[in-house]
Amino acid sequence: MNKIEEKRLTLFETAQKFGINATETIRCSQELDSLLNGCRGGLNPAAQIEHGRTAGKKEAFS
Repeated sequence: MNKIEEKRLTLFETAQKFGINATETIRCSQELDSLLNGCRGGLNPAAQIEHGRTAGKKEAFS
């Protein structure tokens, strides 16, 4: 958990220094995502939400 907290703080500092769309910030965000995914052992939160919405439903294509 310490690694996650350290990376989260680094992400905030990087975003303040370079902006949220900077390559450094995006890379740091992806590293944080990887750490979080490792703790949760699977899908990221957005994928879990999307999976929950579409579970058991068939998609219709026009």
